[in-house]
Amino acid sequence: MISTPGRSKGHPKTGGRKPGSITVQSSRVKQAILTLFEELNGENGDAYLREVAASDPKLFLGLVAKILPSSVEQKIEVEHKLDLGRAMREAEARVANYRPTTVIDHTPSHTFSALPEPVTEPIEAVTRYEGYDD
Repeated sequence: MISTPGRSKGHPKTGGRKPGSITVQSSRVKQAILTLFEELNGENGDAYLREVAASDPKLFLGLVAKILPSSVEQKIEVEHKLDLGRAMREAEARVANYRPTTVIDHTPSHTFSALPEPVTEPIEAVTRYEGYDD
């Protein structure tokens, strides 16, 4: 029997890094770069970044893109409390008190007789064309 690597079908994947998680190594490297930047530029760090932004906007925007988070997750919880019995009573009261502003007249405009008068004239015989064979 040939065995295949990995999990068999039907078993969920477990373990591994979660999507979007930050590796410890990456955060240490970022912190080291920020520390070195502050040591080298001191209070003039803003001036240096302004100079880079003015002289090489592409480089500056590349730096900005690297420090921005790739995704932001926000969880919003909203709780609604509804008294269904009270809501139904209020709706029934609104329906009972409703008075339309305009009334549509439904009176028929024409009067019709029950059935049309029967035809009393004789129907003319159909003449056959000459040369017509059944």
